[in-house]
Amino acid sequence: IGLVNDDSVIDQPASLPQSNAKDESTDAQSAANDKLQKLGQKPLFDSNDPPTDPWKKDLFLRLDRIRASCGELCAINTRQALDKYNVGPHNATQVTLPRQLQVPIDCEAIMMDEDVDVGDPTIPRLPPDELLPYYTLNGSIPFRSDVWMNQTYFGTTAATTLWTEEFFQPIIAKIKRNLNWGGGA
Repeated sequence: IGLVNDDSVIDQPASLPQSNAKDESTDAQSAANDKLQKLGQKPLFDSNDPPTDPWKKDLFLRLDRIRASCGELCAINTRQALDKYNVGPHNATQVTLPRQLQVPIDCEAIMMDEDVDVGDPTIPRLPPDELLPYYTLNGSIPFRSDVWMNQTYFGTTAATTLWTEEFFQPIIAKIKRNLNWGGGA
């Protein structure tokens, strides 16, 4: 690797590859795109036609990585995908919940994903048009622009900054008893 004297590198062979954050980022993005393709999902970020807005570019790259680590759960963005995972009774003419879904989930991958916890105070009131299909099951559910909930905490004013299994156990129990449809603990 090189000769080290007083914490400084004296000689570094030219043939050894250097660690490069950009290369690692490109590798991570490539792996995310491969996984999205296996899930039948199109990446949001298209390197052949990248967004001109730097915020959108970063957001789309981050969302692609999140969707890849989230797996099949984040691939539910159409009515057909929703129906595929439905295991409980529901009104087949409606898209709305309550529905009982059975989706393979890698909770550890989702919870350990650094991209999931990125705070962004510049969130626009309305999502970019490219994201509307993800908010609406590809147009199956109407989007309401009159509801706005910006809860960006950055670790200071959140109700809890530590999400533990114990925190989720009562919520999961309520969901299993059909007592918690639509949010709230």
